[in-house]
Amino acid sequence: MRWMLLLLMLLAGCDEAVVLAGGEPQPDVKKLKVYKAGNLRFSYPGNWVKSEDDQQTEGIKIHTVWVKSKGNAMALVQTFVPPVAVDLDDYAREFLGGMRQEFKKSWSGLIRAGNIKTTTFSDAFLGKKRAGRRVQFMLKALGFPQPMEVSLRGARLARGSVVMGAMVPLKFKERVRVGYEQIRDSVRFGSGK
Repeated sequence: MRWMLLLLMLLAGCDEAVVLAGGEPQPDVKKLKVYKAGNLRFSYPGNWVKSEDDQQTEGIKIHTVWVKSKGNAMALVQTFVPPVAVDLDDYAREFLGGMRQEFKKSWSGLIRAGNIKTTTFSDAFLGKKRAGRRVQFMLKALGFPQPMEVSLRGARLARGSVVMGAMVPLKFKERVRVGYEQIRDSVRFGSGK
């Protein structure tokens, strides 16, 4: 699926170097920012920054919103109109493949991802309990390992499909959990949930 690969290449293009250094500030969920455009709405930590992109491919409008901390945490909320099938296993494979290609191109192979482990989890997303995927992998930059995690959840709704992804080094996972949960619990698409 070309649209999925496009998204994942964009996601993999995030600031790879940030992953390798620095700490992680606590997400500010007392002063939330609200994102609202078209049918999509969610709130995110006040100390995170937003960027967005629109693409049209194969007749599908893809709207992607990234929110990133000033450290290493990043989340995305992506919508597809009209609705498409959301296969999180394919999504995870495409993500890792896109990330590897981007690292190879941008960093001449100095950053590598390996030791991949995928598990299934279940939590509430868009008003219903849904299965998600958690991918843990080892990111190696200049020989230094950094255990990473990507979590994915998605839903196919009447007005379109929605995917939420989150990526963070494992050592910061607990620190940023409240920020990711704020986004996950506040996502709305269409009228209501």
